Amino acid sequence: MLRLAALIAWSQWMFWNAGTLPLGKGNRLKRIVTEDGALVAFTRPHRLWIDGPTGQLTFEVTPNRYHDAWRIALGVLQFGPVDWLLGKLLDWGLELLPGHLSVRIRLPASLIRSADRDIVIVSGETAEWIEEHFRQLEAGARARLEQVKEGVARAGPVVQAGVEKARPVVKAGVERAKPVVQAGMDKAWPVLEKALDSGAALARRSAEAVMAAGRKGAAVPGEAPPAREEERIPPGE
Repeated sequence: MLRLAALIAWSQWMFWNAGTLPLGKGNRLKRIVTEDGALVAFTRPHRLWIDGPTGQLTFEVTPNRYHDAWRIALGVLQFGPVDWLLGKLLDWGLELLPGHLSVRIRLPASLIRSADRDIVIVSGETAEWIEEHFRQLEAGARARLEQVKEGVARAGPVVQAGVEKARPVVKAGVERAKPVVQAGMDKAWPVLEKALDSGAALARRSAEAVMAAGRKGAAVPGEAPPAREEERIPPGE
């Protein structure tokens, strides 16, 4: 591994000093266009790879210009093994969407014709290479889907057998629990009845108190009581 990394660093240093880096200098995002001007992908100058056993030089491209931002965001969100696994699943799913946000394709450096500050011009065969990658990607996805379907089909009878085996056990447990539940209900019913009676009595007393207060408040406040008749004195007294 260290030998391969050293080989990559050495080759990039050689290209840099010779002024012949296949993707040009710098680190900015570059458009990859064919010789007839068709935009096919995006890349950065440092995305060069050397195959250790064969020495073949390749470069990495992506069809989506927001690929870098997505990779950074995905790396930040992955804190543990579970997050890493979910990130991988999400990554694979995004590869199959029309935007191709997570797609990374390695192409032979022999396809490169020239490179400047913003554009890398490649051979017209590059579009075919990219299309072939997506065909292989779709075929792999279909193969995985078929494997999942076969696994579900094989697991169906096993799950059904487990359900059938567990059904008598569940039924026996329900039958054993019925007397316990019934005894609990019988024990709780007198307490519930007492609580209902107490609640009804309290409500009745409250209603009577409210009605009594209403009758007392029917008299108009400030009204003087009726005057008493004066006692009449017989004449001559």
